[in-house]
This record gives sequence, structure tokens and C-alpha cells, in this order.
Amino acid sequence: PWEVSGGVLRCSGGVREMLEEVRLSRPINISSFEHFRLRFYLNYTFGDGGEYFAVLLSPDNTTWVEAEVLREGYTGELSVEFERGGWDEIYIALAYHATYDQSVVVDDLSLWGGRKNSELKRTPPGVHSVFRLPLDLSLYDSAVVDCSYRTGENTTLLLGYEEGTFRPLKGVYGSGASRERFVIPASAEAVLFVYIGGGDEGAYLEWISVAGSLELKKLLLRVDGKALAELKGDVFRFRLNTTALSDGWHNITLTAYYSEWLLASTSSMILVDNTPPEIGPPLTAVVGQGEVCEIGSYVEDEWGIEEVFLEVDGEHLPIAPHDGVCTVRWSTTEVGLHPYRVVAVDVAGNVAERIGWVNVTDTTPPRIHLSYRNIIQGEVWVLTAHVEDETGVERVWVSIGGEEYNLTGGPLYTFSKLFTHPGVFSFEVSARDPEGNIAREEGVFLVVDVTPPSFSLPERIEIVEDTEEILNLTVVEDSEVTEVRATLEGMPVQVEVGEVIRLHFMIERPGEYTLQVWVSDSWGNTGTGWAEVTVRDVTPPEAVIEGPEEVEYLSCALYRAKGRDDGGIESYFWKVSGPGGELEAEGELLRVEFTAPGQWVINLTAVDTSCLKSSVSIKVLCTDTTPPVPVIIWQSGVIYEGQSVNFSSESSFDNLGILNFTWTFQGDTNATILYGRAVTFNFSAPGVWRVTLVCVDVSGNEAATTLTLRVREKPHMIEPQVGKSETGEEGGGFYLLLSAVPYVFALLLLLLFRRRDVVKSEVEE
Repeated sequence: PWEVSGGVLRCSGGVREMLEEVRLSRPINISSFEHFRLRFYLNYTFGDGGEYFAVLLSPDNTTWVEAEVLREGYTGELSVEFERGGWDEIYIALAYHATYDQSVVVDDLSLWGGRKNSELKRTPPGVHSVFRLPLDLSLYDSAVVDCSYRTGENTTLLLGYEEGTFRPLKGVYGSGASRERFVIPASAEAVLFVYIGGGDEGAYLEWISVAGSLELKKLLLRVDGKALAELKGDVFRFRLNTTALSDGWHNITLTAYYSEWLLASTSSMILVDNTPPEIGPPLTAVVGQGEVCEIGSYVEDEWGIEEVFLEVDGEHLPIAPHDGVCTVRWSTTEVGLHPYRVVAVDVAGNVAERIGWVNVTDTTPPRIHLSYRNIIQGEVWVLTAHVEDETGVERVWVSIGGEEYNLTGGPLYTFSKLFTHPGVFSFEVSARDPEGNIAREEGVFLVVDVTPPSFSLPERIEIVEDTEEILNLTVVEDSEVTEVRATLEGMPVQVEVGEVIRLHFMIERPGEYTLQVWVSDSWGNTGTGWAEVTVRDVTPPEAVIEGPEEVEYLSCALYRAKGRDDGGIESYFWKVSGPGGELEAEGELLRVEFTAPGQWVINLTAVDTSCLKSSVSIKVLCTDTTPPVPVIIWQSGVIYEGQSVNFSSESSFDNLGILNFTWTFQGDTNATILYGRAVTFNFSAPGVWRVTLVCVDVSGNEAATTLTLRVREKPHMIEPQVGKSETGEEGGGFYLLLSAVPYVFALLLLLLFRRRDVVKSEVEE
């Protein structure tokens, strides 16, 4: 990768991983010298990432003698001195270690050396020393003496040479240090003379060298063995016209003639290249703004490319060729046609260029800035769109509610529309530039509903008790209904919210109620309404009679009306019918006097506040528990055996009447039963007879009375008898009469009560 042409050293391409050497000269014979000095003028720069650059000497091609280590770009003269070290040949070389491209220019490179007197050394203070160095300069026209010395206080240093006579070169007294160079004529017997004397610190000659030189007679320049020019003088410049030379390497030889028998010759290879690099068709592209593309071309040259760069939009872009491909990645946001130059320079300085172009199209859509606000239902919504584009705006439109509206003006576009319905509305503003780029900006605004929902309720609602009522509610609302609440006399009502709002309620008790309804929309607005609800009573009351169902004849009983109704009982009506007659009354309590035994019917009719009626009846059995009063009537007197006696019960009585009369005649040995109100019985045997009368009334009550009689034996003659008692004593008829008095009194009472044909009743409120 290193090339040397005309004193220029260049390095290119790739990363260097190891120390490399570039020789700048052919082997130099140094066997006749003891020490050397290398001087050169160096100009080099680092590329990015360079680590270091060293200038070195290579005496035996394996050992390096460092001259200078450079870590930054450097321009200037460098020199280094070194001893021979036992080598006969050396090379002048540069060594480097770098990671990126860099270039070095080396000019005015020279190496010179001489012999050194081994006796020259430091002299002690106060000692005078004289050194003589014989020189054989017979082959040279002149010689150059180069020395370096140091002197102390009160020290004398005298430097000169002898060529038959002493000729001083330099005299120094006192302390100092210097480096001197003198030219002396050539002589076969010249002696170099050095005197060092005295002083407190002494003096010493650090080094001294003598180099002979010849007078240049002529210089002859040949190219490829053909003499081109003869040069005269010590310093010369020669411009070689290479137009007549073919491209390629040519040998240039320079021969210096000092005398007829002494000459020096050197040669160098030069590369002649008059053909510019070949550049292929540059890449062209059509890209969008900011899009990266490859620009450049294919570059090749037979002898090597020194530099390739692009110039685009005033920017210089260097390129590192890679297998001839010279491209870079480039982008710009500036719209339009961008021409660029591909420039290639070969190692000989030939320049070639070609023009390419990149068309950057507008791919940036317009910029849209929107301004709008939320509005209240019934207001006009205003949209302002600020649209910008470098290439202009072709069309601006807004899409809202499924419709498109073109906007005019610019760069400030406005749009307005009346919204009568609330809601959340989205819109999209689109803008298109002449290149077809479209920008879209979306937005959302609110049309706020401040009107509460409206609905209508009937002024009065009639429903039936204990029946579920469904009231359909029609709500006029632009927004969504979010909540419906209803109460009936403060109690919540079931609400069904759907396409149709339904209120479900059921009231058990009839009456007048207030229905209140609240309807809220999604904006928080609430509408209210009221209605009067009348609950009709369709359930008749339930009538219940509390009182005895069995009573005594001629007793009084109290009956109470117990009615149940959800709306309340307005009145009670009684009707009593039975053997004793009928009775009608009104009120909650009824007093009934049962004047006749038998089955009575009591009817109660309850009337509620809705005039609904219901009736209930009970049957009351009036029973007679008073037994009849049996009375035996017979013809009193003495009864004899075989005598027939008439018995009657006509004097027996009962409040309702006697249904059955049973007579039992019980003697000592037998008993006889007879039936009827009046009977006749023949006492067949004497003795004590018991006559028992059992009376059974119509109610089944029975009572009995017993009469004891004594039956005598039949006399042989009949004597008239006076009424006697059961004991057989006279006066018995009077006894019979007295015993019947209680029964007569009871009969009179019965006749008194039967005069009442109608049963009286008394009703207690």
C-alpha cells in the first residue's frame, strides 16, 4: 500500500495491525565512517484514529534506531546522530503503525559522516593538551571540519590545521559551548590541530569530523539510458517533460563527474501517467425528502487512484474507493434537482470528472394547525385550519358526520356549521399539496346539551288495587338517557329502561297518591314530572258477624259486625228474620230479643268507601229449656179395688206447649203405661199405687209428677165419701185444690206473655 514518487510517501486503504517499514534509499556503505548524522525535512498528517508514526534507522535491516516518535501531525526539520555500531551498510527508512489513511512527504534527505579522533577527550583543569590528527585529503578538492566542544572558566581552546604552516580556525577563551563548521583546502599532508589549555574546569572536544568534497565537473541526466540534458553548477533544477514518454515506469539516471576518473551515479524509477482515471456513469436517483440514496460512480486507473471526492450542493465529500466503487450515502430535505460532480485524481495528478444528479421530490405533507372549541347545543361551531406547505396547497377539506366540505382561503381556512343536537363529534381535516402528499389532522369536539329531558305524564292515572300497572314513558331527548327514577309517595318505583321506558308499580290500598319521575341525560341534565294516581277499589269488603249462634228462648243477644277492607268500611246493614218476625237495623252492634224458639237468620251487609258490598249470614237456633209443668187432676175420694178412676192433665202447661203425656200406674206387683191428656185407670188390686205423669213439650223438655194413692179392698157396702187427702183423711179435696194453686199461677203468666204478637228488639249502638 505504500508508494514513493518524487519524494512523496503515501499510505492508503485498510487498517494496519503491525509495524511496517518503507525504505527510502538503497543500501549505503558506511565502512569508512565512524559516526553519522541524518537530516531531513518531514511533512505528514494523521488520518482519524492514527496511533503513532516513527522515523527510524535500520542499520542491518533487523535493528531499529529510533530517530523520532510523532503522535500528532508534524511539519519541520528533524535530525538524528548515531554511531556506526559495527555495520557496513544502512538503510534510511520510515516505520509506522496506523489505523486509518495518512500521508507523509519527506524532502531534503541527507546523510553524512566522518572519522573521529579517538584521542580527543576531556582534559583535566590546568592541563594543556595538543592533539594532531593527520588527514589524507589528496582525493578531494576540499574538506569540511565539523566539531562540537565545551569549555570551562579560564580555559583556552584553539582549533586549526597545519599544511606546512599553522592556520587557526577557531579560538575560544572562557566558558562556553558551540558547534563549528569549517572548510579547509584539500592536501595530502594536512594535519588537524586542537589545543586545549588551562582553566579551572577544563575543556573537551565532544566530537570532530572531517568530510572531504570534490568539485563537480558536470551532471548528465539520462531517461531510460537516453541522455536528455547536461547540467552545470552545484545547485540545479530540471523539469522533465513527460508528454513524450509513454505511461509506465521509467529509469532516470543522474551521473556526477568530478574528474576524468572519478564519478558518482544514482538512478531512480519514476512513474509517468498522463491518462486521467476512468469514471463510470454516475448514479442517478429520484428520492423523497430526507430519503438516503447512494451517489457516486465506478472509478479505476491503471496506476492507482490518489483521491476521489464528490461535490454536491457546495459540499465536498471525500470517498475511499473500495474495489473501484466510489459511492457515499447522501440525503437532503431540499426539494429539487441536485447535480453532483464525481472527481477522481490519480497518483500522477491527472483529474477526471463526471456529472450525476439526484431528483429530490416533495414527500413532506402539508402542516395543519387546528383551532376550535366546544359549543352549546344550538350554537354555530367554527373551525379554523392553518395549512402550510413549501410547494403550495392544492386542496383543503373537512370530513364530519360522513360528509365532506371543501375549505377555501389560505393559508387560514375556516368552516362553520350549526349543531342542533348534542353529542361528541369527530372530524378530520385533510390537505393535499401539488405533489399529492396528503396530511390529515383529526379532532373531537363537544356539543353540550344544557336542556333537561322532557316527557309527559297524564294529569291523573287511574289504576286498580293489587294490580301491577305499567306506565310507558315517552322521553323527548337528543342525548342518551342515562338514569330514570320514580317514587310513589316517597317509595321507589321499579323502572325498566330500554327503547321504551316503563314504570312498574302496584298499590295494595286504594286511595290518592302522587307519582314523581326524574329523567337524567348523559350531560347531567335532569327533568322532573308529577302525576296524581287514583287507585280504585275493586275488592268488596269482608263481613264477619261476631255473636252466639244458639240462644235461649226469650233471651237477648248482642251481635257485632267485624268487617275488613283495604279502603275501609263505610257502613253496616242488619236484617234479622225468624219465627218471631223480621228486623232491620244499621250500625256496628245489633241487639236481638228472641221471642220465639226456632231457627233465626241474621244477615249482615258491609259497604266500603268505594260502595262495594258484601253480605254474610248466620243461623241462630233459639231453644226452649223451660220444662213443662205437669198437673194431675182426678176425682178425689176413696178408691176401692176394682174401681175405675178418671185422670186428666188439662191443668198441665208449658210456654210452648206440651207435645206428649205419658201416664205410669205402678202397683205392688205390676205397672201400666197409658198415653193421653186424660186417661181412665181401673185399680185392680188394693194397695199403694203410684201414678206418674210425664209431660214432654215441643222443645223436648220433659217434667214428671207423681201421685200416690191407696186403694182399698172392695167393701161389701158402699158408703158415700167426702174428698180426702192421699192419707185417707177427710178434707182431701181441699188439699187437691191447694196443690194446684202454683200451676194455675204459672198458666196465667203464660197467657200474659202470649198476648205479645211481635218480638221487641233493642239495638245498642
